[in-house]
Amino acid sequence: FVYDVVAMMMFAALAILFYGLTLTKLLIKVLMVPKPVILPIIFVLCVVGSFAISQRLFDVWVMLGFGVVGFILRRLDYPVAPLVLGMVLGDLMEKGLRRGLVLSDGSLEPFFTRPISAVLWVTIVMVVLFKVPALQRLLARRKLARAA
Repeated sequence: FVYDVVAMMMFAALAILFYGLTLTKLLIKVLMVPKPVILPIIFVLCVVGSFAISQRLFDVWVMLGFGVVGFILRRLDYPVAPLVLGMVLGDLMEKGLRRGLVLSDGSLEPFFTRPISAVLWVTIVMVVLFKVPALQRLLARRKLARAA
């Protein structure tokens, strides 16, 4: 079974290489299509795709709702990429949390006491603190003071 999987991965990589080399010039021309032409096509494909998943109109409304949320966030200069990442990875993270809670008998202690968790928590706290505007100004002043 392992050899079959490795062989399939090798054939897939070769197919991606072949199609990538042969179709790149053609697919770049898609970028030249004007927005008024390509956007309705993308919209129709999104509606058909969301309906085709489970043949429910509710899925289309959810797609339209998240489209409106994305539009509003873009208008307010919020990055859309974290929203998309949250939607894609949220289910995976929830499953991981459930698995961790089952392994620890419902205790949250391993999420804070293990060395890898501690490194992740320290990294998260540092990233959040360095994004605080007051701390950014303080660091900039110290940098200027050292340079002078």
